[in-house]
Amino acid sequence: MFDFIRRNDPHVLLALQEISKSSAIRAFIIDIFCSSALPTVKELGIPTYYFYTSGAVALVIFLYFPKIGE
Repeated sequence: MFDFIRRNDPHVLLALQEISKSSAIRAFIIDIFCSSALPTVKELGIPTYYFYTSGAVALVIFLYFPKIGE
C-alpha cells in the first residue's frame, strides 16, 4: 500500500502545479499515510499539516518509532 502511495507522488506534483495556475494554494493537509508527499509539497513551498484522528498517545508512539531503530 505504501509503495502505491509513493508511486503517485508525481501525480500529486502535477495536480498541485495545475491547481496553482488558477488558485493560490495556502496549505496542504495530509493524513499519516501520505507522508511520502512531503518532499513534493516542500519543493513547491506549500505549508503542510497532518490530519490525525487518533488520540495523542497513538500519535506519540507512532512518531517515536524512528527513534527505536537508532
